[in-house]
Amino acid sequence: MEDAAERIGGADGAFNIYSYPDPMDLDVVNLEYLDGALYLEEDEPVERYQLAFDELRATALASRQSMELITVVKREFVNRA
Repeated sequence: MEDAAERIGGADGAFNIYSYPDPMDLDVVNLEYLDGALYLEEDEPVERYQLAFDELRATALASRQSMELITVVKREFVNRA
């Protein structure tokens, strides 16, 4: 399976997208790092992060598959200990 981070250029860290019901309010992307945070409000960068989020969501496993994968990895980890 292709790694989601490889498919989504530039999305190599955590981010939050804040959207508001009022169309006059701008969507905001929040990037946090060790020494602070960055808030992006301009259309182009926000749209890139929205696209990255959509691609992550499309690549993500379904809830049941995620739980099964976590269970398998947990077993493997416990068996190695």
